[in-house]
Amino acid sequence: MNQLLEKPKVAPRTTQRNNTISPTLPRDVKPLLRVLGTLALKLSEGDIPDRRWLTDELARLDIRRADNDDLLTLAEACSRLRLSKWSVYKLMHNGELRTVKVGSRRFVPLREVERFLKTLIADGSAL
Repeated sequence: MNQLLEKPKVAPRTTQRNNTISPTLPRDVKPLLRVLGTLALKLSEGDIPDRRWLTDELARLDIRRADNDDLLTLAEACSRLRLSKWSVYKLMHNGELRTVKVGSRRFVPLREVERFLKTLIADGSAL
């Protein structure tokens, strides 16, 4: 009967650092996560951090904002070039218009569209 009331024996927990997550993160993300972690701790303790502290910490990180306009979807590239989807696919296939693949999606960099238009204007050529 005493065996049923006894607590099951649990192996003592060892404090071992999990290194499987850390190496997969890009190095520029780690400082941002540290700032966000510090912010989360301060908020969990009921401390409202000073806005200046947060802006100073974020300013030190050298975060470059990526504009969403830098990569165009195929539909946006078609619209800017005033071409059909199949004409843009033909340009891509012939290597006249370079694209970028992110995951399973394909984008056309805005600079590539501008470069293509400049070459058309310089050559005075038509498709």
